[in-house]
Amino acid sequence: MTRIDPRWADGVRLRPAEAVAAGHPDKICDAIADGIVDLAVGRERRALVGVEVAVHRGVVFVTGRVAGAGLRTADVEAMVRGRYADLGHGADWPPDPASLAVVCDLDLGPLLPGEADFRDVSDDQSICTGYALESPETGWLPPEHWLALRVVRSLEALRRAAPGLRLGPDAKAAVLGAERAGSRMGLGAATVSLQQAIGADEISTRRAVVEVVRSAMAAAPSAFDVPPDLASRVLVNGAGNFECGGPMGDNGLSGKKLVVDAYGPRVPIGGGPSRVRTSSRWTAPARSPPAGSHSRSCGAGSARGHGGAALAARRPRGDRGRGHRARRLDDRPEAVARGSGPHAPRLGDALAGPRPGRSGPARHVRPFRRRAAVEG
Repeated sequence: MTRIDPRWADGVRLRPAEAVAAGHPDKICDAIADGIVDLAVGRERRALVGVEVAVHRGVVFVTGRVAGAGLRTADVEAMVRGRYADLGHGADWPPDPASLAVVCDLDLGPLLPGEADFRDVSDDQSICTGYALESPETGWLPPEHWLALRVVRSLEALRRAAPGLRLGPDAKAAVLGAERAGSRMGLGAATVSLQQAIGADEISTRRAVVEVVRSAMAAAPSAFDVPPDLASRVLVNGAGNFECGGPMGDNGLSGKKLVVDAYGPRVPIGGGPSRVRTSSRWTAPARSPPAGSHSRSCGAGSARGHGGAALAARRPRGDRGRGHRARRLDDRPEAVARGSGPHAPRLGDALAGPRPGRSGPARHVRPFRRRAAVEG
């Protein structure tokens, strides 16, 4: 049994986080939904996509509305089978992509006159959250969440690099970081579930997983303190063999792992539409705290509807200059494109992520002109 270091009993905040591999049933659903968006937008840039995907064993359900030119049900079915094949499903790891039952109940067709008229604002209302921690080595993400993500990506690479371990597509990692003010984060525990064939070398797998966790923590020495007894804190397949995984072992639904794709359980993820390509310009990804700030972390949130958008930023309680700041931003497509209008700066600049080919965090949100009445 993995135990928390007793030295961390007082004055320590435990930070949990988890991440799942691409072969997790929920992530399969997300990949299929994203694939539908790619198909639709590839045929018509202004396509409107609102779909849900569910999987269970050898059945895939795809429902919703895809408004745009040229998309056929056969295209969706072929893409679904391709996604399963890319993950490694087949004779060794069912279901076999060729034998999948793909059930599509999609409303396909061109953009209707009413839809086309308000397409630029038809992503509906949404709340998006952005967050950044003063931790460049972890990509400005909460360290525990960065660690969980890095472990899972390393496990996916391990599966490809070490076929002798006979690992399957599904995997999950959960970590418990131990945070003390002014100190690097320690590791209270880590539990890893790996899909693996019965009779495979479990001892070598455990050793490989421990090394994955150790290497992940060592990659960010300013953020993590690697404990000398790390091996005793890592649990691998603690519930027993995990051969029956992926959609054969659990059902999946699109959107359930959004918190994994964002900042982990430390930060609220907001709400609103997902799987709609044009909504990506309204998201608020992580970036470094503003230069000159006394905060070790900061957050930004946007709430938008058909009538416009507002952006708010908040520093955590206890930081100098804490509080909320908010302003209304012009989210009209023409204003986003040219950066003009009565509510500059552009919403796109304020909330956009790192640009291709550019290293480092995205541009900071500029100082707000008006301070909201809410403090805290």
